[in-house]
Amino acid sequence: MYEAYYSLEDPPFVLTPDPRFLLRSKGHHEILATLLYGITSQKGLMALVGDVGTGKTTLCRALLRELPDNVQSALVLNPHLSDADLIGTILDDLGVERRGTTKGELMATLSQYLLAAGSEGKTVLVIVDEAQQMSVESLEQIRILSNLETATRKLLQILLVGQPELEEKLKLNELRQLDQRIGIRSYLQPLPRKETYRYVEHRLRVAGLSGAVPFTRGALAKIYKYSRGIPRVINLVCDRALMAGFSNRVREITPTLVTSAVRNLEGGRRGRNRYVRMWSPAGGTRRTALLVGAVGALVLAGAAAAYWGAALNPGGLRAGVHAKPPQVAAVSSSALSPAAPTPVPAPSTAQPSVPPTPPAVASVAAPSGSS
Repeated sequence: MYEAYYSLEDPPFVLTPDPRFLLRSKGHHEILATLLYGITSQKGLMALVGDVGTGKTTLCRALLRELPDNVQSALVLNPHLSDADLIGTILDDLGVERRGTTKGELMATLSQYLLAAGSEGKTVLVIVDEAQQMSVESLEQIRILSNLETATRKLLQILLVGQPELEEKLKLNELRQLDQRIGIRSYLQPLPRKETYRYVEHRLRVAGLSGAVPFTRGALAKIYKYSRGIPRVINLVCDRALMAGFSNRVREITPTLVTSAVRNLEGGRRGRNRYVRMWSPAGGTRRTALLVGAVGALVLAGAAAAYWGAALNPGGLRAGVHAKPPQVAAVSSSALSPAAPTPVPAPSTAQPSVPPTPPAVASVAAPSGSS
């Protein structure tokens, strides 16, 4: 609805995986180059892992467009397939006629086709999307397919594309053989702040924008803060913000309009962002790490409070330290002999007696690292 108002030819922030809108950031470029290398050098099994909304499917569409002419490809979008249906779907996407209905017959058909393609110098690639949802049996079938090879080359290149749960599933004991066969692993991360700004402008330019970007610098900063660089969330916020600007008949998208768009997306929900879950390949979800850090900070704070409370209470501190009793000087035998009586002076009411000074208690050094 707002395209004509902002001088756009196409909707700029659609959620479909159109490879035209893929921003060739440094991370995307490296992943594409790595996957192309794995395919052309026939590494066999590869994996592309990224969190929800980071653009895995769009990246795969761009990869398919850049494949060399001698590479034939099949794209499996349904992960909920039986062993036989998986092989049959691969044959259908490659344009090969099915010969039989059982898994053994379909496997024989695929093997014959791969041998013929290999003899002609062709490479066959199968991309399995949403692989984290595949059953253990289907993933085991993927391993069997990866065993189709000659003495010098892999006949089938397989790219598993999935969310971080795929990594966890591959750690299962029954899938350890499959996990060991993965020769290339690529991890798609959210966009950093500057790349998020470039991403928004890139999509607007592809959609036909020729003038200035309607989003202010402050609006882009607020978009990044909410989306954390996840392309799908960026698209959602920008689309709602442009719609809000169109409804208010303003050409410039300000932070206020972005805030309105975020509220519209959340639907009145307060608290945790429903669209963003931080994850990193080294440590899983960052949320778990933050929780552990918070608990550790609370424990340290409690220990520090206990220490300083004891330090401010000397009696309690002496009882906890178990200080040695003060030494008593030895008394000679001559001191025990009776002495001449000494007249005792009358007590004076003007100068009260002063109690003896208590023995000094050695100060306890504060533990290292406290402040």
